[in-house]
Amino acid sequence: MFPPEPYTYHCLDCGWRKTLAPKSDGLGPGDFFSWCPSCQSENLVRELARRIERTLAKFRRRLGL
Repeated sequence: MFPPEPYTYHCLDCGWRKTLAPKSDGLGPGDFFSWCPSCQSENLVRELARRIERTLAKFRRRLGL
């Protein structure tokens, strides 16, 4: 099992963003989104996280946050 590269979800309707750094390639609840938790829009884009987002997400994962 290898962790995937951190990725960011971005809502095109309200601007909500969330960067995730899963611990393994077996994704579980909270590792993906089908709609925006802020405005419930399905207009989400999943993209590779930017460098600073990747660094912060990996740091939070190590701390268990």
